[in-house]
Amino acid sequence: MFDVIVFFLKEGFLIFRKNWKQSFAVAFVIALIAQILLGFELSVEELKRKLDIALSEDEAVIWFEDESALKGLDVRKVFAPDEVRKMLGDLIGDIGDVALPRVALVKWREGLDRVEGIRAVYRDTAKRVFFSKLRQLFLKYALVFRILFIAVVMIIAFIQIRISVFAHATEIEIMRLVGATEWFIKWPFVFYAFFVAVTSILISVLMWMGVATAFDFSFVIPVKVLARVCVVILFSTFVSALLSV
Repeated sequence: MFDVIVFFLKEGFLIFRKNWKQSFAVAFVIALIAQILLGFELSVEELKRKLDIALSEDEAVIWFEDESALKGLDVRKVFAPDEVRKMLGDLIGDIGDVALPRVALVKWREGLDRVEGIRAVYRDTAKRVFFSKLRQLFLKYALVFRILFIAVVMIIAFIQIRISVFAHATEIEIMRLVGATEWFIKWPFVFYAFFVAVTSILISVLMWMGVATAFDFSFVIPVKVLARVCVVILFSTFVSALLSV
């Protein structure tokens, strides 16, 4: 099995070397497009991080009986009785000398309403719902953009691999005449597509490092972002190779 893989790898590399000018040109074009995807993926990660922070920093107003109820909570502010009386007065008018509970602003957490000593919890759900829907909408559009990128790379890779197939039409016809299976014919071009994809990934990373150095910002790419871009490129070229032979 290993010998078969090595054989197809060599055949794929021979096709790459024979058409090295066109192969590098296609890899360069894919790398340019990958820069757009890479920048987009980094923006997605940054926005996700900010939205997650916004969701995690959701706050709640609590009414409590004594200071012991605040133990273990992330307290942002404890309102003085005069402040509470003024806030309620602004909302519902003069409340006279009605005894008021103590009020504090704390960071929201699950089970806050079940903490002993807390009488009521009022949460800013509108903000949380807004950020949650914004996050879902952005991730949906991010998926659409990735699909569009896959389609563009598939078209570019398909055209180049198809040209290579036509260039090897005589060899392919001979292999078919001697009884070679379709997969035996396809695999060299699949590995050729693999070499094109790897070359485009390397060019893309080098380009990103060059841009980062020129504009003086960190060129460190998160592993999951780089992995996502690599998977998209490899998948696109692999499918193109299967369809083009």
